[in-house]
Amino acid sequence: ETGGINAEYGGEMSAGLLRRTYATVTSRANSILVSPKWLYEHINEPRLKIFDCTWKMPSTPPPPHPNEEWKQDRIPGSLYFDIDKIATVDARGLPHMLPSVETFNNQMRAWRLSNDDHIVLYDNSRMFFASARVWWTFRVFGHSSQRLSVLNGGVKEWKELCKEFGEIKISENDGSQNVKPYVATYRPELVKTLEEMKNNVSTQSFQVLDARPASRWKGIDPEPRPGLASGHIPHSLSLPFQQVLQNGNLKPKEELEKIFKNSKLDFNKPIVTSCGSGVSAAVLSLALYDLGITDAALYDGSFSEWGRSDSNAPTWKE
Repeated sequence: ETGGINAEYGGEMSAGLLRRTYATVTSRANSILVSPKWLYEHINEPRLKIFDCTWKMPSTPPPPHPNEEWKQDRIPGSLYFDIDKIATVDARGLPHMLPSVETFNNQMRAWRLSNDDHIVLYDNSRMFFASARVWWTFRVFGHSSQRLSVLNGGVKEWKELCKEFGEIKISENDGSQNVKPYVATYRPELVKTLEEMKNNVSTQSFQVLDARPASRWKGIDPEPRPGLASGHIPHSLSLPFQQVLQNGNLKPKEELEKIFKNSKLDFNKPIVTSCGSGVSAAVLSLALYDLGITDAALYDGSFSEWGRSDSNAPTWKE
């Protein structure tokens, strides 16, 4: 039973009618998040592009691959952004490292994307995860944050909306005619390397915020990838990324501010996020951006690199 306005209008509702009936923009003012209602209204805008960014942890049972899930169950009109394929093949086997500018450019052009496109990213899960990583990736390659959004609530809330208002109809005009080729501009200030992280152990010129579970940060539980040390980067702070989320949504700003302050983070000092492989760290970066801290960098290699024996990096345990 759908009920509500959808039932009143015979099972279908146009985006225009939904717009007149509900006041919907984002879940908060001046946010990089968009709501399912906002996407429902704007999905047929010519230069809006949607990406399913779903990715699974190594400990997750393999079948099916998220790409296969996307083929069977996706938001209409979306493309699949595979962080393991749109990446640099690292000689040491580090997972989904940032792609080169050339690789990123080539993929964006293959999708006929423009720098002027509004990009909306989502996860087919109950929480932010790889969508935040892809949000950070687009920022690293110079895409305007004003045209870059993450779907708050993900597919779960999108499906609930469609049950109430009816399935959306997608326009055949995708706006890709005569688009200017995508031009990526690398922003190194948003990325930290192993050497920069090792130097920071002595200089402490920036704070490191670790998004992994506290038990891994403390060195109690092992890393999910074999052969890595246990523990954390010296002087790093622990804030498991799930703490900034609630029911698939980013928590309200007032709560986020308290959560970050409780982790002993100083908003007035530079911040770098880290995790196991540079994915969940981006969730913290997204939450910080929502609070107005737009210059937080991310350690791309994260503990998959730091914890390797050939990295010669010190590790602390609690």
